[in-house]
Amino acid sequence: MISSPEFVGLENYRRLLDDGEARHALWITALLILFGLLPTIVIGLVAATLLNAKFRGIRYIRTLYYMPIVISLVASGVLWRFIYEPNRGLLNWLLSLIGIDGPPWLSSTRWALPAIAMVLVWLAIPLSTMLYLAALQGIPSTVLEAARIDGAGFVAMLWHVIWPMVRPTTALVSLVTVLGLAFGSFDLIASLTQGGPLDSTNTLIYYMYDTAFNQLQVGYASALAVFNFVAVFGTLGAVLAIGRRLVK
Repeated sequence: MISSPEFVGLENYRRLLDDGEARHALWITALLILFGLLPTIVIGLVAATLLNAKFRGIRYIRTLYYMPIVISLVASGVLWRFIYEPNRGLLNWLLSLIGIDGPPWLSSTRWALPAIAMVLVWLAIPLSTMLYLAALQGIPSTVLEAARIDGAGFVAMLWHVIWPMVRPTTALVSLVTVLGLAFGSFDLIASLTQGGPLDSTNTLIYYMYDTAFNQLQVGYASALAVFNFVAVFGTLGAVLAIGRRLVK
């Protein structure tokens, strides 16, 4: 099925420059990172702040929030396929309780990518929460107590006291999340949408897989793999640069 290897020099890279599908896949990957990064940071920080408090039953809640990270990506895909089911799914049933007709999440070109991003955020939140929780453990309790005595509420304490002291951790959370969104999306997309509908969830890593194993163009898929590595490496460099500015 696959012909013998033939040296073509830089032909695959020249072809990549003219490939509209590759540019579209790169754009979808960038959108997925955009949709997933900020919610993961915000929800992870808020969840860590709540979990850092001491109240009855906190041990059970800490066990529950960590659960998504121990579920395999394919199993998560199967679970969320039922949740996103348009007629009998849990999400649309909850929306119907407040009078909203939920869309066909996975078969809509408008909603399929946000639906994938929502699952990736759900999977990434336990790790980001854990990293922020470790950072919060390093904040002296006297600082938080002084803020409470001064009358700071939850939001004021989060913004003016906690956020400045955990900003360095945000760079690490961002790095881990970008890697998860760029590479960890493959299993979910393969189990939920297979890149559809109409390529609306066809990320670069899934396009690379499709090119290699469905179209059997292994050489061109290898060029896409190199391009994917350079794109992700550049994104991580940008995240690190922003992280250094946050630390200053």
